[in-house]
Amino acid sequence: MKAVAFKALLLLSLISFAAMPGTATLPPTITRTDRLSAEPLPQADGAGGPVNRFALDVINFGPNVEGSTLECVYPGNFRYRCEYRLPAVRLEDSQTRVEVLVPDLARGTHVVLRLANGYGSSDFSVELSNPPRLVHQIVAMVLAEGGVAENGADGRPAPVLSLHSERLETVPLPALTMPYEPNGCDRLYATWSQASATDPVFTSQFGPLSGSVLLLEPVKAREPVSADSRLHWQVTYAASANRVQFIAHLEVFYRVGICRNRIIAS
Repeated sequence: MKAVAFKALLLLSLISFAAMPGTATLPPTITRTDRLSAEPLPQADGAGGPVNRFALDVINFGPNVEGSTLECVYPGNFRYRCEYRLPAVRLEDSQTRVEVLVPDLARGTHVVLRLANGYGSSDFSVELSNPPRLVHQIVAMVLAEGGVAENGADGRPAPVLSLHSERLETVPLPALTMPYEPNGCDRLYATWSQASATDPVFTSQFGPLSGSVLLLEPVKAREPVSADSRLHWQVTYAASANRVQFIAHLEVFYRVGICRNRIIAS
């Protein structure tokens, strides 16, 4: 019994010695993990967003451990040097708190965090959470073929209720507020999920009139939202209407641009 206790104590002493700053002789060991709130606001909500954050408590890793590196491995063995922070958190002497920032690079949601030092590496798998976000864009446009009127039986102007159709083109709001840059290192950009329109209001000199707004072509899912990805709407309205206003609902995924200098050759 005493021999077993002595061996256990010896093993614990060796591990503790290996974990001391600057004395690591073993690969990193992850002792605790937590999912933190995502970044950045307002594109993130809770734990989901373009940049997921994870807190790891690690032994044998950090600025005082020779050869400490951290990388993210995305599907297809795409290796990327993710950023990480070392927040000032009081832990046991043998451990280091590491806050890892894992960006959604549009390369899949399963990512392996690989922590290494001069003696080996340890992997920890995570699933990115980045649900689509809804952007509401109020569109107001003049109807080029509208504003028609005719004289009524009393000789006064009266509305014309026969229907006209017109094609309108709009630039999606994310393309204006967050221009897509194919080589934009760490820059946020939007990719399409879907689009629709509601609450059309048609006005005229005679007051509100009826009409409808429909999206002519569906958006290309997962494609970047850019100034070239204009939306085309079929607007049908009473001939006397001269202006339309509606709400475009743009469902998009926010992604993070790849930094070429952080790609690790396989």
